[in-house]
Amino acid sequence: MVRTGMWFITPQDGRYGVRTFNGDGTGTLKGRSVGFSGGAFSNDFQALFTYDVASDGTFTTQVTGQLTGKELTGERAGQTFTIDHFPELSGQISQDHKSLTLASDAPTDEDAVEGDHS
Repeated sequence: MVRTGMWFITPQDGRYGVRTFNGDGTGTLKGRSVGFSGGAFSNDFQALFTYDVASDGTFTTQVTGQLTGKELTGERAGQTFTIDHFPELSGQISQDHKSLTLASDAPTDEDAVEGDHS
């Protein structure tokens, strides 16, 4: 089994991290989000995902279960959260196999639930 990691950056909402591909169609996602919406904040998050690569280089991926995380700074520091209904993403692998371009096909509601308030 070959494990490879790929950095991801989502500049519009300050998310960055690493997706690790296990080589068997599964992987792990770990990242950090930073922003200034309603005051400065940061959080760490993680999830498991599945993926499929077609022979034409198209790629699909889906978070399995929930994306979970913890607020590190800001008004909600110390609180945990989960996000359900993460959208399926699809796209294309670059010809040099060094990058992925992904998007969701349709708008999707994400249900975020705040946890521990201690």
